[in-house]
Amino acid sequence: LTDLGFAPYPTPSGMFVLTDAPTQVDGQAVATAQEAADLLLDRFGLAVAAWDIEPNRYLRFSSLYEEEDLDSLSELQGVMGLG
Repeated sequence: LTDLGFAPYPTPSGMFVLTDAPTQVDGQAVATAQEAADLLLDRFGLAVAAWDIEPNRYLRFSSLYEEEDLDSLSELQGVMGLG
């Protein structure tokens, strides 16, 4: 996830990785974490949980993902619209 531009936050349970939601996914602007999560699922088959808590937007990834589970996102490296 770090290679893709996500900055994970440490979580106490270790079961999930929490990151800021991107402002765009695959060149499409997103206004909410839910929109980002929907695009990641629809376009890349990656299921993440959206957590929209105004004014913040987070995505929650499973810490059980293997590197190959994230391979479909490799084309987005450096263009996720994070920050």
